[in-house]
Amino acid sequence: MKFTSIPQNGSSWHNPLPVSFDTELDEPSDVELKVALSSKQTITRRLYGVTEATVDIAPYLRHLSCSPPLITDEVSMLPSQSSQRVYITANGVSSHSFSLFHRPYTISTSLLTTPQESVKHPRGEPILLTLNSPNMTNLIVTQVMHGTTNTTTHSSKASTVPMDIVIPTTGLSEAVTHLRVTIHSGISEIVTILYELVEKRSTATTIVWFNSRGGIECYTFPVSLRVSYDAKVGAAGDEALGQYVPLSSATVCYRLCSAYEPAQQMERLAEIVFSPRIFRLDDGVLTPISLRSRHVDFDSHGTLRQMTIEVEEPWEGGAK
Repeated sequence: MKFTSIPQNGSSWHNPLPVSFDTELDEPSDVELKVALSSKQTITRRLYGVTEATVDIAPYLRHLSCSPPLITDEVSMLPSQSSQRVYITANGVSSHSFSLFHRPYTISTSLLTTPQESVKHPRGEPILLTLNSPNMTNLIVTQVMHGTTNTTTHSSKASTVPMDIVIPTTGLSEAVTHLRVTIHSGISEIVTILYELVEKRSTATTIVWFNSRGGIECYTFPVSLRVSYDAKVGAAGDEALGQYVPLSSATVCYRLCSAYEPAQQMERLAEIVFSPRIFRLDDGVLTPISLRSRHVDFDSHGTLRQMTIEVEEPWEGGAK
């Protein structure tokens, strides 16, 4: 038994991932193929009466795609929930392991989240970033207060898969006005971002999505307006006669309006419509949401001055 082909490191399970093997036997035999993941899951497929075969394992892995980061109570740098280290076993013979992500990537240092020099960030919500770093990573977080600073350094060993970075802002003193975040990979500085901590308006909604590189993105829309309610009822009783009719489903739709942002920021926001999964971030909790329409209109100059999207999610009682 030998493997004649396995996927390359940095491949995506949105593309075909063929695994080929040769039993090296003259007569056909049954083969048990196992796909073992770093998430401790194992997928098994049995092939009957083969001497050699090719199996595309991508369809078995796509359910893992675009998994949101694990929101932690402390600063963390963990392998992305949307990445996996994989190895294949065929009748007890194992392949070399390889790394997969929900977007193709190279084993080189890069910030997969769109870099920004300065960001207004709602106090209490975690800062989320995606980093690819095959070297030792140092994350330097500096709390900026009036006339003083407080710096902490967090380290993570080299990784062959992208990492989710989570920096909580809950529990910070009201005296902290900014967080300066600097990331080093090995001896090289990757990025420095200054986050201005601002109070989250009662009408604001923070949205989290994935960009075209697979990195996590966040933006707080300052305005949220109700658009509609939609309810479906069962047929247990006659509504016209005042009988009880159970509610089978209910959704609320609301419109999110961005501020008038610079062109680079608007380009980043426009990519929301391409994200396979989108979440609402509220008090450190990520809730999946759906867009009513994945459509963006640009003006006659091909630019976007304000981003407006309509979001649908299950109604749980009370006004949005």
